[in-house]
Amino acid sequence: MAAGSPLRKLAPILVMAFGGALLGYAAGALAKPALAGIPKPSLAVLLTVVLCWTVAGVALHELGHVLGGLRVGFRFVLYTVGPLRVAREADGIRPGLNRAINLAGGLALMLPPTGTASPRALASFIAGGPVASLTAALLLGTAAAIGPHGSPLFLFLGAGAFVNLALGLATILPSHAGGFDSDGRQLLDLRQGGHLGELKLLLRSVTTASVFGTRPREWDRAQVARLVELASQETGQRALVAHLLHYYHLLDTGDREGAHAALARAAAATHPEAHPMLGAPLRLEEAWLATQDGDAAAARAHLDRALEHGR
Repeated sequence: MAAGSPLRKLAPILVMAFGGALLGYAAGALAKPALAGIPKPSLAVLLTVVLCWTVAGVALHELGHVLGGLRVGFRFVLYTVGPLRVAREADGIRPGLNRAINLAGGLALMLPPTGTASPRALASFIAGGPVASLTAALLLGTAAAIGPHGSPLFLFLGAGAFVNLALGLATILPSHAGGFDSDGRQLLDLRQGGHLGELKLLLRSVTTASVFGTRPREWDRAQVARLVELASQETGQRALVAHLLHYYHLLDTGDREGAHAALARAAAATHPEAHPMLGAPLRLEEAWLATQDGDAAAARAHLDRALEHGR
């Protein structure tokens, strides 16, 4: 199968959909005796309940990440679910409206206070989401089991247990889809260590320094050098981000020639599975460098490609 074929891109989604269908069928078969004699809700009611629990389940899952980060002293930065956005601003933590469609599916961003995080601390933050989902599934399922069967409350609690169980299992299983690793995949990489685990830790450390206002020229040079060394063994999203960070570091130190080379490595590392959101910044930087070199035609071509990524 070609690396960039549509079927390859759809494969993770198809696998997750098939797994969800199997899980739903198994849950329905197991729950059939308990549901005997209970009036079936209308499709509209069922879809409404599942939708509400999906939003609530995602909110709880992301809250679990936040609690896992707070447990090890991470600093809260951002929490989004649907239209809700809670972010750390200059004057403190403020709620607001989430206008970024790509963040509507839920996001929790916590950063280590010193710019570096141990594997154990990072694992606490990552595992917080699945633990919250699975704990909610257990509690809701228990409440449904001991509650009055046949009541609307029983169906409501049962639906909540199923949705949270599905979220917990979907995120704890090691997988890679849409340019992102699942929580389980990240935990597995941390446990195995090696160059991939170290690369992820360094990426988080350097981006943390950036978020906290440290200029690229002031980033830890040893960390940046090691990051580039590790990224040379990778392709795809992580390598792309690593070389982009190296590009910003070199550009801010005045090394235009080195910045050109770093950006070329970032472009070469681009992989069909890299997240589309990373393509636009890469092409915009290429357009800016082409402008600085006086090549208007190349700059226009790079801008057009950036717009394609934004669609």
